[in-house]
Amino acid sequence: MHQNLSKTAFFLSTLVVLSTSCEGPGEAQYPPRTPAKGSAVLPPTPDLNPKLAPSQYDDGAWSIRGVTESGVAGRGGKSLQVRGYVAKIHRCADDVKRCKPAPHVLLTDRKDLRGRRFLLGGIPSPAPGQGQQLTATGTLVTHSPDGLYVAPSGLLLLSDETEESPK
Repeated sequence: MHQNLSKTAFFLSTLVVLSTSCEGPGEAQYPPRTPAKGSAVLPPTPDLNPKLAPSQYDDGAWSIRGVTESGVAGRGGKSLQVRGYVAKIHRCADDVKRCKPAPHVLLTDRKDLRGRRFLLGGIPSPAPGQGQQLTATGTLVTHSPDGLYVAPSGLLLLSDETEESPK
């Protein structure tokens, strides 16, 4: 009998709690929201199709995109010109003859220096500044004969004909 009484008490207390805590089906707990007057100020729509550099320029120089996507990088030993913006330059200290990593330049197709980069083995003379456009002439390989430079996707070992491009 004691168990029946406790079950009944539990049932009644649960019924009281449920009946007082739940509102009826038609009653709203919060007032309806109305939209604010005026208009929203949104930023301009971004360009999701950025302008790409051509694979090859009119004068025959290749872009970074052109060298890496066309498969010309897989045909090593070929002499060609590559044009891009100097994204990074790594130089050795003046008092050091050899350093790691070896002196090199990274080129990219974009003026903001982002995107795919391409390795130039060595630093052209005169040395370009970061952000300058450069047309580099050299031999396309995957590694240098002395083992200083290795890039499976291709790198350009510079010749003496590299020049800074006019803006």
